Amino acid sequence: LTACQEAVEEDFIVWPENWDIVVAFLAVATQWNAVCMATMSSVRMHWLGLNYAAVRARFPDITEMTWTGLQAMEVAARAELNSVHG
Repeated sequence: LTACQEAVEEDFIVWPENWDIVVAFLAVATQWNAVCMATMSSVRMHWLGLNYAAVRARFPDITEMTWTGLQAMEVAARAELNSVHG
């Protein structure tokens, strides 16, 4: 299994105060801006961040707390998505 598959298959706990943030993040998980990065030896995706216009369209009344939490998850996810494993 890849590290990503292992992470998906692990159980984890979401604190109740973070539940709305996790649900929001999963709801917009397809709204990433990305570019294809090519070097002499490889081609890979580089994840830039969420498309904020799409996020705002999905959640027009998002609270400041949920927005801040969503951005924190975005930063962590971007770091993981852009890390080179293996």
